Amino acid sequence: MERNELRIRSSEAAFVGREHELEYGLRTLEDALGARGRLLLLAGEPGIGKSRMADELAEVARRRGFHVVWGRCWEAGGAPAYWPWVQSLRALIRDLDANALQAALAAGAVDLAQLIPEIAGLVGTLPSPVTQDPDSARFSLFDSVTTFLKNLAVARPLMLVLDDLQVADTPSLLLLRFMAGSLGDHRILLLGTYRDTELGGDHPLSTTLAELLRDHTVRRLNLRGLTREDVANLITAAAGFNPTDGLVRGLHEGTEGNALFVSEVIRLLLEEGQLQEDMTEPAKVGLPQSVREVIGRRLEHLSTECVRTLTLASVLGREFSLDALSRLTERGVDETLGLLDEALGARVITDAPGAKGRLRFSHVVIRESLYDDAGLARRIQVHRRTAEVLEALYADDIDAHLAELAYHFLEGAPGGEVTKAIDYARRAGDTALTLLAYEEAARLYRMALQGLELRAPSDPVARCDLLLNLGDALARGGDQSGSRDIFLYAADLARAHHLKEQLARAALGYGGPLVWLRAGDDRHVIPLLEDGLAAIGEADSVLRARMLARLAGALRDDRSAEPRESLAKASVELARRLGEPATLAYALDGLYAALWKPDNPEARLAIARELGAVGGGVDERERVMSEHAYRFFAYVELEDVAAAHRELDTIKPLAEELRMPVHSWWVVASEALIALLEGRYDDAARLIPEALQIGMRSSPTEAHSAYALQMFQLRREEDRLAEVEDLLRSIARRQMWYPMFRCALVLLHCDLGREAEARAAFEALAEGDFGGIAFDNEWLLNMSLLSEIAYQLCDQPRAEILYIRLLPYANRSAFGPIEGCLGSVARYLGLLAAVCHRYEDAEAQFEKALASNARMKARPWLA
Repeated sequence: MERNELRIRSSEAAFVGREHELEYGLRTLEDALGARGRLLLLAGEPGIGKSRMADELAEVARRRGFHVVWGRCWEAGGAPAYWPWVQSLRALIRDLDANALQAALAAGAVDLAQLIPEIAGLVGTLPSPVTQDPDSARFSLFDSVTTFLKNLAVARPLMLVLDDLQVADTPSLLLLRFMAGSLGDHRILLLGTYRDTELGGDHPLSTTLAELLRDHTVRRLNLRGLTREDVANLITAAAGFNPTDGLVRGLHEGTEGNALFVSEVIRLLLEEGQLQEDMTEPAKVGLPQSVREVIGRRLEHLSTECVRTLTLASVLGREFSLDALSRLTERGVDETLGLLDEALGARVITDAPGAKGRLRFSHVVIRESLYDDAGLARRIQVHRRTAEVLEALYADDIDAHLAELAYHFLEGAPGGEVTKAIDYARRAGDTALTLLAYEEAARLYRMALQGLELRAPSDPVARCDLLLNLGDALARGGDQSGSRDIFLYAADLARAHHLKEQLARAALGYGGPLVWLRAGDDRHVIPLLEDGLAAIGEADSVLRARMLARLAGALRDDRSAEPRESLAKASVELARRLGEPATLAYALDGLYAALWKPDNPEARLAIARELGAVGGGVDERERVMSEHAYRFFAYVELEDVAAAHRELDTIKPLAEELRMPVHSWWVVASEALIALLEGRYDDAARLIPEALQIGMRSSPTEAHSAYALQMFQLRREEDRLAEVEDLLRSIARRQMWYPMFRCALVLLHCDLGREAEARAAFEALAEGDFGGIAFDNEWLLNMSLLSEIAYQLCDQPRAEILYIRLLPYANRSAFGPIEGCLGSVARYLGLLAAVCHRYEDAEAQFEKALASNARMKARPWLA
């Protein structure tokens, strides 16, 4: 081996400078070793030394007993969802025997098997995943991955390195964000690297960073250029002599201390024999002006055939298999490897760590330079050929490579097979959906739509179906606004081309996954659902059953209950005829919502019982949750708080087992409701904000509603009402269709002595003898609030109206799920009777209220 080559290789082992950064990283490593889990982010421009710093920290971690694994994000396109996590998890699983794996997986085996299918073969037959709503399903997956790592870290500390996060798929970033908030007191260090020069305001990583950096477990190191002293040390390590000040200054200024740039220039000068001990002005030998230029000059030292082979490899990605490359070159593996010998010797490429038969470019910038220099026409040709080669190579396991094939077929589509690009992208999107990678699924469906634009003639059916898939993926990923726009677009396309089923699917998609959700101020949802129902006709189908139920839910604001009740009952009857359990459960949910009013608690309890039976039959435990939640509502309304407590006690372990944020929120919010009812204000003060924090991950609108009304009740008891005025005003303005916020705001004005303002607002609510107050699940709470307002304002005419309306419900509580329960309705009847000067009636109602509130242990309402 020649002297210069020895120097080049020795320089690669040198790690100079970064004393402060390395010390900071080592402290973070010690934190993790001491069960203070951390996420350390290394940021900087390309070539600044992020990966090398990660290498150094990983080596120290290994010596300290950490199990270190790497997950590298794929910059070339076509990687499966969660790719960096999949690599890391597979590396961990490889080192475990079956018993250790089973113990670490615990209850999360089913979830992790979705990401790592080989788990099923290692631990035996697994049950099918529980059917869940999209948010809950992804929460369960993320929690299972996190729990698996925590369990492993008990025996041995873990370090996961996630490289090049700027090209990570959005689901991978969401999992990173989830895990960072769960590290707590565990021996886990997550280390992520990213290029901060490539992040715009709308980049997915920018959003993730904004969330991450608010967490106390997260640290960030911004790597900057090497100092002159560092450059001098690097030259000494490579060349074996102490450089002159002029050489150091010139090289430092010319490269701005970029570690890759410095190293590549030193390597180039050594290769060309131009790095001399007495050199004082490196510019005289033609110092390259950029990293790309120095790489270009280095590649000039390789043969034409070697560079041509490297260009083909650059299309495969930073890491590539020899098998695929040899097929692409139409040469054997040995001959292809022979062509790459020069590149291996020059360290342009290296063996991929831990992957037999795979090579990788020594730096991503080298791969990017080769790829960009190939030119557009040549890249299209190579992508087309690559797609064909990989399709043949993956023939026995093609489903594992759908996204990669879609990428190459689409990039080569202008001169090739666009139909395959569309098909692979659609199938890859479907696979991403099953992996709960909703954002990745949306990207792949958009890719398929992009391919469809290149195909003639136009295909409105395929386009509409892809739009519906895209809308579904966006909705599952939480982009409700974006999904509604897509569903409206799909509906317009379906109407224009008389696509009846697609129109109905677009309407149901636009309506959203929650069967009970009101239309509110959305002017599209009811007409769209009606059009969709008309389009598919009267024939029995699952789609029609769901459309009927969803339209019933949307009509909950309608003053007439008959239309929604009729639709909901028809939906249940149809679902029973079809014998489809999941659809029947959906329809029963819709029927409960449509019938939810104070005059039918027994009927609602019967629906709850049937819903629970259906849920158990189809292994949808969340339906059993719904059964007990609906019973809880009915029992609180019927003043049977003891029974409500029993339902809550049943629900809590179920919620812990299912690990769904929506159920966790519901449990805590319900506990807060009961704490307020029973006068346990310290508990309520703790539970109310806790419920909001949990609810923001699953049901932000509902969580804000419950928070506002519960804080109103708490602050009213604490004589601190002024503190919640802005909150009530804001939510009353945003949710005009919910009168309870306006009722609470008027009562606040009364309590604070603002009679004029209270009267004006009360007049608006009383219009049409309170006809604007829907007779629904919140009616008892709203009418009780209005009764207290009428009492404080001494408004006898309105009190007479309210008394007549409320009297049939004297045996109920003033309950509005899940916002609050203000004791027995009889108390408010007593207040109204007093305003109307019917003192005997008032006394009777107050006595009844005292007895009911005592039975409910509603201490605040016993005074």
